[in-house]
Amino acid sequence: MNTPPFHHAKRDIQIFAFLLGFLSLISQVILLRELSVVFYGNEISYAIILASWLFWIAVGSQAASVLLKYFHQTQRILNTVFMILSILLPILITACRIVRSILQIQSGEMLSIAFMSGIAFVILAPLTLLLGASFPLMCRLGEENTPFGKETVSSGQIYLWESVGAVFGGLLLNFILLPNFTAFEITAITLFVILCRTALSVKNKKTRIFWGGLPVVLFLVVILSGSVERYDRWTRQKQFAPLAVVTSQDSIYGNITLTRTADSYSLFENGLLSYSTKDDFSSEENVHYALLSHPHPKRILLIGGGAGGSLKEILKYGDVKIDYVELDPKVIAVSFHYLPAPYVKAIRDPRVRVIYTDGRLFVKRNTAHYDIVLVNLSDPTTALINRYYTLEFFKEVRKILNPGGILSFGVTSSENYYSEELKEFLRSIHSTLDQVFRDSKVLPGDRNIFLASNQPHILTYDSRILIERLKERKISTQFVREYYIPYRLSEERIAGLKNIFKKDGPVNTDLKPVVYLFDTVLWSTHFNQTFKKAFGALRNLTLFHLEIMMGALWILIVILQKKNPKLSLGFSIAVTGFWGIIFQVMIILTFQSLYGYAYERIGLIMASFMLGLALGSLWARKLIKHCETHLLPIYRKTQAALCVFTFLLPVVFEIFSRMSTGDISPDVLTYGFLILPVIAGLFGGLQYPIGTFLCHRQSSAASEEWKTAGNFYALDVFGASFGALLTGAILIPLLGINAVAVFCGLLNTAVLGLLFLL
Repeated sequence: MNTPPFHHAKRDIQIFAFLLGFLSLISQVILLRELSVVFYGNEISYAIILASWLFWIAVGSQAASVLLKYFHQTQRILNTVFMILSILLPILITACRIVRSILQIQSGEMLSIAFMSGIAFVILAPLTLLLGASFPLMCRLGEENTPFGKETVSSGQIYLWESVGAVFGGLLLNFILLPNFTAFEITAITLFVILCRTALSVKNKKTRIFWGGLPVVLFLVVILSGSVERYDRWTRQKQFAPLAVVTSQDSIYGNITLTRTADSYSLFENGLLSYSTKDDFSSEENVHYALLSHPHPKRILLIGGGAGGSLKEILKYGDVKIDYVELDPKVIAVSFHYLPAPYVKAIRDPRVRVIYTDGRLFVKRNTAHYDIVLVNLSDPTTALINRYYTLEFFKEVRKILNPGGILSFGVTSSENYYSEELKEFLRSIHSTLDQVFRDSKVLPGDRNIFLASNQPHILTYDSRILIERLKERKISTQFVREYYIPYRLSEERIAGLKNIFKKDGPVNTDLKPVVYLFDTVLWSTHFNQTFKKAFGALRNLTLFHLEIMMGALWILIVILQKKNPKLSLGFSIAVTGFWGIIFQVMIILTFQSLYGYAYERIGLIMASFMLGLALGSLWARKLIKHCETHLLPIYRKTQAALCVFTFLLPVVFEIFSRMSTGDISPDVLTYGFLILPVIAGLFGGLQYPIGTFLCHRQSSAASEEWKTAGNFYALDVFGASFGALLTGAILIPLLGINAVAVFCGLLNTAVLGLLFLL
């Protein structure tokens, strides 16, 4: 058999591991972004996507650990797997974009949780099964190519190089690829890298030159011919059919798509409708009730949605000055380029100052004061938007309002009938608002408009006052006028709302975002009662209940461990995976609450976590080599440190929250915050290699470390899959981020107790 020199084989395995991490992270971020457009990007959909991704990786790793003993020629299998992986990515992006068309789901039509789960599990399965299988494949390849007496290429080394590849992929995505290339262009670059690597593994020199030159030629032909750009436009058109796509552009914040129907334009951000022109009714309602409630509105802050008509309506008040905050500059760039002249004129009006930043961050750091703050965003369907309906945000707004100033925002409601789910949703927002402002009014309608002021007698339900001001200010409107305002403010409908608010709802906060969960429950009732019933059953879940379940599980493992001593090690690895993904969700949501642009930094957050994994794996490798006889005590100490770190998280989050309101640069705080994923990843990077080594040392099959590595890898990822689904969808909205951190600390403490029984 023609076996390559050991150092060449070792280098090849390290490169394969690096490419696995690189491809995994790039694929995960791109497909998360693509599926977010399909599912409208709320945290339930994120949880489903991550759970699906991790579940199939675990299945792939476990399946490979069982089936590989029946196959030979591991190198050839691995080459084939990587070729298929690189080709699958553009196919799956296409599937994400045309799935609605295939299933005949209209653009803007809501999907049930069951439907989202089905789509995510089917689309992600081919890629993630192969990604999961690649790890034990490489572990086996390392054993096959290690001469007798040489140190094998261990699973810890492969884990290390996979983490390094993921770090490189995350940094490349965040700083170069996402800001400058579309998803298909990024996949073309990735395919080019994989093809080149595969060509280098060919032994025959002439054949290697041919296969090395082929990807270069293909890459240049595809890019220079414009094929990628045309294909990108075609798939976006399929995604938004039957609407005509005027333009679709990717930014670091996501996808911006402008569609046209007759003479009306609609702009979608990550699949969510941001605005529609010719929807004068919504634009008037969003603006005029607030401005007519104020005796002399001069200084206005508008957060989001201005390009579609709200700016045009505010500018009817001749002597106003407007600060218009928009997160994504591409929203304005697209609006400038394609919208009709009146909308472009409103944006360019000298009374308007456009500010490109996160609205929440602007409010937090701004020193100017306003008569009106208009939050013109969609319903709190995501944690990102929920941040504009929390106790903390309302307090921040109160600080920048002039005496008698008004905060205004709206949420989807019902004209006359209020379901129990809708009542809970509205009560939570109202109770949160009343914690901050002395007076609040809610105007009934298909979209309830909330008005709040810290000065009494400013707000009114008296339609005559509003109509009189409308005439005095000579404001021309089509809908908000003398014949409609009395209907909107009828005594019967207002009395119905007041009756709902006699009962208080839970307060919505940054770290316990209950409103977006209520909104999700409300949304789920459009399909069936399953999620509603599940939420009802879990509604009273407390940390105490979780502690009881955790105690029962601990006793069960103690009993079973007598027959299988390796059970505690396997359980500790699963819990580390479970904790790792929960930590990432907590970090993303907390980062989102404090700084407002986690979507932009998601690749960087993942890269930071993977950097910690790489450093931990490197450290573990040295410990295994030099401290083999003391590894179990070291493993216990690592677990103890993990417990302390987890219990300290609420304190750390509070420190960063207070620092974010000071004069420290947001960039400094951002990169300081990213130290947390590095520390968390460090624990995972330490525990997996050491745990695998300890378990394998107790195994009778001493020559099959790859099987142990594959099994432990599957446990790690299964735990992460369960954590992703449980946390994003249930635990954080119900218990809050701090309580979830305490739960994770207690869970890790239970694992520490099991380790001392070994």
